[in-house]
Amino acid sequence: MNYTPEDLRKKYAPTKKDHLAGDDISYELQSYFNIDNSNFRYAESYFTKDYIFKWLKDDKPILICVWNKPNAKWTTASHYMLLLATDNISKVYVSNPNGEKDGTRASRLV
Repeated sequence: MNYTPEDLRKKYAPTKKDHLAGDDISYELQSYFNIDNSNFRYAESYFTKDYIFKWLKDDKPILICVWNKPNAKWTTASHYMLLLATDNISKVYVSNPNGEKDGTRASRLV
């Protein structure tokens, strides 16, 4: 699809009336972007390195929600980011659409 993070930011900016609420993401991906997806899941088994790497190796990006606890490494508030790829060794590429360019919160391999 030809959408940039800026396109999505304009469509779903928090100050707009039609911002994207977390509970609506799965529906919006399916109805607006025609992307098959699973709904949100929370279980410790999904947070293992093996599980995450398996999904990324199968070209399945993972939408995550981060917040500023226990520290503010990625954000000072809650927001969503994507795990997009793996180096097949020990790192994943984190896409942080609201991260500052070339800063500590920029999209990068971690």
